[in-house]
Amino acid sequence: YILKSATRRQLVEAIRAADRGEFPIDPAVAASLFTNAAGPVHTRKDSLLTSRQLDVLKLVSDGVRYKDIASRLFVSETTVNREMRNIFNRMGVNDAAHAVSEAYRRHLL
Repeated sequence: YILKSATRRQLVEAIRAADRGEFPIDPAVAASLFTNAAGPVHTRKDSLLTSRQLDVLKLVSDGVRYKDIASRLFVSETTVNREMRNIFNRMGVNDAAHAVSEAYRRHLL
C-alpha cells in the first residue's frame, strides 16, 4: 500500500518490491494498522470508540477541518467523513458539535 503522496522513486521501489514478492507498505500506513489492530478503546461502558475515532474527534474538537484531519492522519477526506458518521452512530448524536460535547461530558476527551 503506497500513499498518493509517494514520490516517483518510492513508487518505482514499491513496484520492484512487489515484483520480488514483498509487500510494500508505507510506514505511516503500517503504524496506523498496528494502532488500529489494538482494537477499540473502552473508556466507559456506555461508549465505545476506536483509537482512530478518538483521534478524529480530538482534532475536530480542536477546530481542525476534515480536509486537514485527513492529511494529518494519512487518510482520505471520505474516510474522515465515514469515521464521523460512525462516531455519530455510536454516540447517538447528529452533528460534530454534539459529538464533541458528548465526548467531553463522557470524559473521552
